[in-house]
Amino acid sequence: MSGSQFFTYLTYGTRDEAWKIFCTKVGNLRMEPDENYREVWQEHWKGIGKPWEEGTLRHEFQCIYITQGTGWFSYKGKKHRIVPGTIITLVPGIRYWYEPDDNSSWTEYVVGFKGEYPEDLQRLGYFSDDNVIKDVGLRESFVGIFTELVEIAKEQRAGFQHVLGSDIMVLLAKINYQTQQDSQLHEHELELIEHAKIKFQEHLYSTLDIESMACSMNVSYTTFRDIFKKYSDLSPYQYFLQMKLNKAKELLSEGNLTVKEVSFKLAFDNPYYFSRFFKKKSGVSPSRWNGREIETDLDFLE
Repeated sequence: MSGSQFFTYLTYGTRDEAWKIFCTKVGNLRMEPDENYREVWQEHWKGIGKPWEEGTLRHEFQCIYITQGTGWFSYKGKKHRIVPGTIITLVPGIRYWYEPDDNSSWTEYVVGFKGEYPEDLQRLGYFSDDNVIKDVGLRESFVGIFTELVEIAKEQRAGFQHVLGSDIMVLLAKINYQTQQDSQLHEHELELIEHAKIKFQEHLYSTLDIESMACSMNVSYTTFRDIFKKYSDLSPYQYFLQMKLNKAKELLSEGNLTVKEVSFKLAFDNPYYFSRFFKKKSGVSPSRWNGREIETDLDFLE
């Protein structure tokens, strides 16, 4: 497959259980439009039937964060739309299924966990099997937590479960905070935001006139910008660039394209501007991203 995946199940002992929250699994999956999610799923979960027909059952709490792509989440006989920025919070013992649309790029992060702490949250109503889909937006802070979870799970150094548990607690607090903030938005505003995010995804490899897009939604750009900033703390254009940046990181990590090719693939007119933008936001030049030497034909990047 041209994408990438990492999934691992983690061990835990009585000392980890005493922490009241411990991690059972961590995963990250990236797929290109020409890949088949069901085939990838069956390759990973060998011998577990066809969950897209009857659903899959887990006996743990889970948080699933979609940062790229569109798709559907099926649960209790209903289908819910997935867009970039969707987070799914699941309690043990429920049957569900989710997958991307055909010909959609897809990036997901998954963390599974157990313990007295999430059980207490469930009793208090934080976790509800009637409110599993949450739209928290595409946020670097969320991606940062999931990325750290993956890196810690890969290394599994002494005491790693306590760090993972603490990170999960922070993640749950951020989800709760963000959903409370979003509840202040009116339904019409949420519809505008969801429509915009889908448009951003559709134009990831091209340019987009955001002011014209706002007009097509029968709202002034100023109003649209204010609504969007209330939702994401970013202007629509900044949010769109953040999506392009995340995709650029993915393409560069694969190592198949030069910096210049990635720049043009994502519709940056000037590869030098792309490189400066990337370094400003990521702290490293694109040719050094992910600690790998990536072929570049832009001399000054070296």
